[in-house]
Amino acid sequence: MADTIKLVEQPVGSGKTFHVIRKIVEAGGLIIYCAPTKILARQVKKDIQKVISSNEFVHRKNTPLYIVTSEDKDYSTTVQEALTELILDADNSEAIIVCTLAGIQTVSGSVISKATNEIGKDVTLILDELPNLFSTYQHSFSGENVKVLDGLVTVEGDIARVNDSATYEHELHDKSFTSELQKLLELIPSGNVRFQKNKSNGWTVFGYELKENLSTIIKLSQTIYLLAATVKGTLDYVVLNDVWGFNLENCETVNSQVIKNKIKEKEGNIRVYPLLDESFSRGKANQGDYSSSMPNEDSCLVKMLDNAISFIEDSPALIVSNEWANRFVAPRTKGKNNIELASPNVKGMNNHQDKHICCAIYTAKPNGFTTRSLNLLAEQYNLTNLVGAFVLQSELDMIVQMCGRTSIRNRESNETCHFLVSDKKQAEHILETYVSDKQLYGSLMDESLMVNWSDFSDTNTGRPRSYEREETAQEMAQYMAYHDYIGEPIKQKDLAEMYGFTPSGVSKLLKDAGYKKPSKNDS
Repeated sequence: MADTIKLVEQPVGSGKTFHVIRKIVEAGGLIIYCAPTKILARQVKKDIQKVISSNEFVHRKNTPLYIVTSEDKDYSTTVQEALTELILDADNSEAIIVCTLAGIQTVSGSVISKATNEIGKDVTLILDELPNLFSTYQHSFSGENVKVLDGLVTVEGDIARVNDSATYEHELHDKSFTSELQKLLELIPSGNVRFQKNKSNGWTVFGYELKENLSTIIKLSQTIYLLAATVKGTLDYVVLNDVWGFNLENCETVNSQVIKNKIKEKEGNIRVYPLLDESFSRGKANQGDYSSSMPNEDSCLVKMLDNAISFIEDSPALIVSNEWANRFVAPRTKGKNNIELASPNVKGMNNHQDKHICCAIYTAKPNGFTTRSLNLLAEQYNLTNLVGAFVLQSELDMIVQMCGRTSIRNRESNETCHFLVSDKKQAEHILETYVSDKQLYGSLMDESLMVNWSDFSDTNTGRPRSYEREETAQEMAQYMAYHDYIGEPIKQKDLAEMYGFTPSGVSKLLKDAGYKKPSKNDS
């Protein structure tokens, strides 16, 4: 059983996939390569085929190579069935299987156990990026669901306990609840769910789930590689290391090979432009109007977008934003054939290498319920505040992934890449990822497009309406926790000025949101 994961943490486009493929082909055994998407799985299969067909690896030219996705499963009914059959095939001890991360998670840990312990296979598992090991859920309900729930569980404090297991399983099997509530009810036995009475005399439920089956698969494999642009400090790293107990060590051999061919020659050919001088968030985009689901025409988001489009002019460019911001992005880019809009939720796309400009106006800071679930995870495993780890993974790593879709990954291109990102912290993370010489940071960051939050922050001051209070408090707490995490704590009086409250009002809101200033032992 494995207790160590070999990390290959390198920027998008640095060649980590290329070098890991060569490493695993050389090693032999049963190799399972898990890619983020079906498109990338097919590309990886082609890359492996090219390697095993080369003169350098002529001894591996007859190695069986398979791909399994929802569209590539041969005669099997499901991806799970196809992968299980291949993994347990006694004649495939030296085979290579390419699948998606979603696909490998359908496989039972007992399959890997049988392959290693009974058949005697030496299994190498490659995780190309991670599939977000932490998922959070929340749902509010009342009426008939409350009545049904009263017969299923007993809530003491905020913890629910199942009254009768048989009845509980029967109700869940019938799926008589909404999908959101169904998921939360399924999580009750794990202890990862909390119940709170709401104003309509119903319940608000929140909780989290970890991908425990993937943990089992990792443990039962002999060798594990993890490839990513950003791993250390992320929430997934915390889950792997502090919750599941894996040691994460740099894969020195592959990392050294990557560094030799890394895009160092492009360090001077990168420019990064922050679009806001404060940490960007949906709250800022909404001008502090927490009742609105969309920003208005006077928001900082609109000015940030207009500055970006002005900079792009007629050059080929990629724009990526949150879906809720597309109300402004789509109309302003309509008719501009040089600008392509892309989704932010696909990692590793490499079909934009003709573009030298990427504008990523994106935020993924946790909402109030996600923060509560993070706090619950931290409490259960005796961890410190996890908001910063969540932001690093969900926002900063995604910014790197977006920018990495451009010609920065094309070693034959000498064009300067221009990365327009939401705020200075995102800009700094891009530089830290792609540029090793910190002395260059000042010359590579351009603040000429930057919007000042102070020009917008006083447009909606005063005490929020009661139903907005909780969300405002949670955003303040997240903002404080994030700055604690990055080592740049801010004072509550500064937060008061930013939101237009009194310092005592901010203290009350932070207390209500459960924010605690980190102790010296946490630093």
